[in-house]
Amino acid sequence: MVRRNTWHRYAVKDELMKLGHPTAEELYIVLKDKYPEMSRATVYRNLKILEESALAVRVIGGVEGGERFDATMEPHYHFICLKCGVAYDIKDEYRATDDAEISKKHNVEIVMHRKNYYGYCEKCAKKERQ
Repeated sequence: MVRRNTWHRYAVKDELMKLGHPTAEELYIVLKDKYPEMSRATVYRNLKILEESALAVRVIGGVEGGERFDATMEPHYHFICLKCGVAYDIKDEYRATDDAEISKKHNVEIVMHRKNYYGYCEKCAKKERQ
């Protein structure tokens, strides 16, 4: 199915790139301020389309309702805080060799892998120590 690009999709993608790793709700709140006519359903639908088109990826969060989205499609890893749910990119080198090793070992074809690190961000870890 060919989907035409709409201004809504451009707005969602653009804001997603600016915000880094927002939840769908965080993205909606920012977009609603800029575009009062944009509905929550429009944001969620366009996130789904961006995912299906390999223009965004869902990053599983560490807290309830913490699914976040990322527009960086180059292979990379994430850190996710188990307390506040913040997510950010880990700049360590992506190991594409993992794909080849697992493919061979399990006789499967891997096209990508994701790795998430879970723990406590600096801010939450500091609060726990106080």
